[in-house]
Amino acid sequence: MSPDPNFDLISDPGATPAPAPVQLTLAAAPRQVEPAGVVTYTVVITNTLADRALSGLVVSDTLPLELAYWPAGEGDFSYLEAERRLEWVIGQLAAGATLTGTFQAQALGAVSGQVITNTAAIVSEEVGAGVTASAAITITAAPCLGEDCAPTPTAEPPTATPTAEPPPCQDEECTPTPTATPPRMRSDANADRHLDADGDANADGCTVTPARMMRGVRRRRRHLDAGAGAG
Repeated sequence: MSPDPNFDLISDPGATPAPAPVQLTLAAAPRQVEPAGVVTYTVVITNTLADRALSGLVVSDTLPLELAYWPAGEGDFSYLEAERRLEWVIGQLAAGATLTGTFQAQALGAVSGQVITNTAAIVSEEVGAGVTASAAITITAAPCLGEDCAPTPTAEPPTATPTAEPPPCQDEECTPTPTATPPRMRSDANADRHLDADGDANADGCTVTPARMMRGVRRRRRHLDAGAGAG
């Protein structure tokens, strides 16, 4: 029995698979929208075969729950509301030909800060399943305009650091606290200086006692005697 001519192709895991006869791309614009924003999806389908046309082609797109179909007048797609599915019935696509179709969808207002991926696929008995294309968009947070908006935090002023009071001086370098000097008391030896020539208290206010008066009289007599002897 002769060997199977397709045996090597089937058993070789490194064999290059045959290219798909059709290519599909899906693009979204803009790629970032706010809630309730509208996105335009562009579908491009190409027959990669150079020698024959493809027939029975249908592009199908079931919208994610975060998107709603946005009717925009006449277009290539029809919307099946019960299934949330868009269909583009192409029919026959000539060899090497490319077709472009568009539709629009609206981001639901309840969705915010999420990445939503939408996927389109080709449905055809001739091509089979597995030819798909996806596009992702980001739904950004809407600006807060109501009373529930959180206020912008303000920076707190810096807290002043208290300065520490120096401890009381307790070493040898401390300056001693000055103490009051008691008034000096005059001795009795100098008390006679407060008497005037007549033995009375002089102008500085010293009090004349009898003892001081007698000492003044004797001192005066000695002066007189000394003066008489000298004459």
